[in-house]
Amino acid sequence: MDCYFCDNVAAQECARCGALYCDEHGDALCQRCMDPMHALPSYRIYRGSLITLLVGTIFAVWLLVQPLGTDADGPLPNSISNVLGTPAAGETATPKGASVSGQPTTPPGQVAGPPPGSPSPTATGTAAPLTHTVEAGDTLVAIATKYLPTGKAVADFALEIQQANGIADAATIRVGQTLRIPR
Repeated sequence: MDCYFCDNVAAQECARCGALYCDEHGDALCQRCMDPMHALPSYRIYRGSLITLLVGTIFAVWLLVQPLGTDADGPLPNSISNVLGTPAAGETATPKGASVSGQPTTPPGQVAGPPPGSPSPTATGTAAPLTHTVEAGDTLVAIATKYLPTGKAVADFALEIQQANGIADAATIRVGQTLRIPR
């Protein structure tokens, strides 16, 4: 058997590429594998990196699909219904900052007060009309969820707010716009 590079008798086989070579054209590896221009990772490294990439991709997709903080015994805290502003089956919507009992929750160390946008009693004891000033990121569904009366569906209440303010298209509310909230 001859050397891959010359006509001398081959003394060794390259551990990397399997080419036969003489003592003049290699040591532990053949001259071609030791040349920096032809230096490529071995097939084991290449396949290992592909497998690692595949496993990483599967893990990333799992993280995107699997919501954080899920509990097998209870409802999902970040369910689609919460994103859309509609309660899931068997669930009732509550305004942000309100507990299930209807009483606002107050963090420790803070004094409880009316939630932003809620009516404050006047001197005569009657409540002022309920209004909401639109902030960046607000939608009619989010506003309806915030002020949702007991026993109403979010979508129906959002439609009531839209009609009470003469809004033709629900997507046309502007930041700073004051909306009347029907009771």
